[in-house]
Amino acid sequence: MRRISSLLALLALCVQFIPTIAHAEGWYYLVSAYYSPLEWQDFYLHGSYADEVKMNGAGKTTASGQPVRIGAIAAPREWPYNTRVHIKQNITIKWVTYDFDFHGTILDRGGAIHSASKLPRLDIYMGKWQEWLCRAINFGVQTVYVEFDNNTSIPDTSSFDNMPGNCSNPNHETVPLASGIKQPFDPFTMPIWSGSAVEDIKTVQKLLARVNAYTWPINGLYNEALTDAVFRFQQANGIVKQKTDDGAGTYGPKTRAMLKALLSGELNKTTNTTAVNTNTTTPETPSNTNTTPDITTNLTPEQNTNELGDVRELQTQLKDLGYFKYDVDGIYNKRLVDALYGFQLAKNIVTGEEDPGAGYYGPVTKSALAESYASYTARKSEIANLEVALSEAQATLNTLRDKKKLEFINMMKKIPTAKIGQVHPEIRTLQKKLKELGYMDHKDTAIFGEITKAALAKYQFDLKVIDSLSSQYAGVLGNQTREAIAIDLYNRWLAADTASVTEVDRIKAEIEALKKV
Repeated sequence: MRRISSLLALLALCVQFIPTIAHAEGWYYLVSAYYSPLEWQDFYLHGSYADEVKMNGAGKTTASGQPVRIGAIAAPREWPYNTRVHIKQNITIKWVTYDFDFHGTILDRGGAIHSASKLPRLDIYMGKWQEWLCRAINFGVQTVYVEFDNNTSIPDTSSFDNMPGNCSNPNHETVPLASGIKQPFDPFTMPIWSGSAVEDIKTVQKLLARVNAYTWPINGLYNEALTDAVFRFQQANGIVKQKTDDGAGTYGPKTRAMLKALLSGELNKTTNTTAVNTNTTTPETPSNTNTTPDITTNLTPEQNTNELGDVRELQTQLKDLGYFKYDVDGIYNKRLVDALYGFQLAKNIVTGEEDPGAGYYGPVTKSALAESYASYTARKSEIANLEVALSEAQATLNTLRDKKKLEFINMMKKIPTAKIGQVHPEIRTLQKKLKELGYMDHKDTAIFGEITKAALAKYQFDLKVIDSLSSQYAGVLGNQTREAIAIDLYNRWLAADTASVTEVDRIKAEIEALKKV
């Protein structure tokens, strides 16, 4: 019995180290797939977007710190990051056999990934959004032989487009509205994907054709032509820069909002925008939130732009108000839509980018902009008038200051360079100034004596005209001393004078207050 127990313990120890051996030479694994959710999916595996993010992450960064990408693998902790994986095997998905030749890199972990089962397990990252959820569901759990190597010359697999990307709601129910009634398709609030209804896809194709993004037949097929059209539209309007960006080629919220904005001239004639037109007359079509916009109206993008009025004028007004930050070019694109959206937020016309009418130049926005710009124009005119008054007041003040400065210069020029005992009426002027400044407390006599000389020397020293009271120039009123005293007297007057700058300061304050409005 003891021998049997020892054998069992040894066998358990060997099983424990199977992953280490497998890492070097390959092993059979259970392989499944995962994805990252996006908002506005028709359904989620775990019930809601928040639950999905909690389970799978937001699809931005892997546990290794590297960005999430197709071909990334989630593995148990015993497998080091950056371990290369190769799988080449026939697998069956929905009764179809695929030659699965996959290269990937271990970059991620996961709470549900562990090696406690009979076979260790790996998870392959498929991509983002509902279509890739379906691919992950359809992939299921495969038992495959996995090889490990450090060969980085072969890039990771970057696409699973050959696998089926449609499936039914795994929760076996339609995502309900609050009323319990299934929501009709609205191309400006709902997404499309490969599993969408043909008519829904046709609706989006027609809308993209209106803005010259989709040039292929209106056939209801969700294919490469359609995703390329969506990408080109996104790229042209600054939503994405390249195909590897999040949401590139996906008909998501920002894409729908931009398309709605660019077709705003047409949308004025539909029921889709009545939610923001509460202060206008009743539209031609009765309001019904479950009604799809009439997308059959034959309006071209040029006609839509004309219905907006002068786009350059619109850009100019938004730029003057501080919302449009670019050169005025007359092009109605994402820059202008963003400016409109910023204005709408500031005026509480919308509360978020998903609000009906966000970024759309409808009647409410148009009226608010006209009112704001009229107020801006009035303020601008008032500021211009005040700036003229400010210029005049400043000129008057400068004239007064120049006159005062010259007054001190001329006063000092009249005072002679006196010797001890010399009498002169202008020496009395010097003595009065020395008494005013606290350098002398004797009676002004118009006689230049030792007391006056000593007081003058202290003043010179404070003005840094001399470097010591024993200087040969101490108490000597030369041209340098005259200039220094004139400047000091002017600066003292300037610091004490508040009455002459009151008008200038008042006008400046009024201008600043108007600019802050």
